Amino acid sequence: MAKIIGIVGGRAGDIRLLRKAMHVQSVRNTASISFYRGTMGNRQIVLCQSGVGKVNAALAAQTLVDTFHVSTILGTGIAGSLRSGIGIGNLVVATKSQQHDVNFTALGYPPGVIPGMKTSVFIATPAWVHKAYRSAHQLGFPVYKGKVLSGDEFVASPQAVAHLRRTFGGLCVDSIGAGAIGQVAYKNKIGYTVIRGISDKAGTTPSKNFSRNSRIASLKSQLVILTMLIPNYSSSYHTQQVSGA
Repeated sequence: MAKIIGIVGGRAGDIRLLRKAMHVQSVRNTASISFYRGTMGNRQIVLCQSGVGKVNAALAAQTLVDTFHVSTILGTGIAGSLRSGIGIGNLVVATKSQQHDVNFTALGYPPGVIPGMKTSVFIATPAWVHKAYRSAHQLGFPVYKGKVLSGDEFVASPQAVAHLRRTFGGLCVDSIGAGAIGQVAYKNKIGYTVIRGISDKAGTTPSKNFSRNSRIASLKSQLVILTMLIPNYSSSYHTQQVSGA
């Protein structure tokens, strides 16, 4: 039986290019999420838009496991940079993920630790990390590997960024659930990684170019996934669109 790959995007724009590249065979609606089942190249794929937030991401990811029996989940979307050297339009491939807004410190747990879990830092599958990193290089996109943080907030203060750097050491932070996808993958013993395009610098208010930057960052993330999954994928048109970012 062919292995099935699940793909989760947080926003509509995070799956638009992927949806166009798919040969869709069926659509199933569960918990107000549409799951597109079909193929990309010779790969069996189930694609969905989860919505923003960790609960939505976890709901989508667990449905991919329970209903479609995926062996791997790939996440696509945007994030804010936590590092001065990682600029808008760059990419981050998650080697691990964590939820930064888990807080049971009053009970003696370190920040980010989920009580009762053996780990709260979810290691991505090295083979998928390598594929994503290599694909980004093939496309000519600046790319980094490291920890992706998740929380149900838009991080807009310098103080919050300093806390995230000091406490968790992440490269970027999202609100579309990399940490939740990582936890679902860990609990179900399946593979995962997420690819995040950098749309903004965390710790600042969104600029007037935020919408444009988000669109380009999301497009780059999707192009990496297409290059990972489809042999000899011709991305020249879309790569030209984002090459100036």
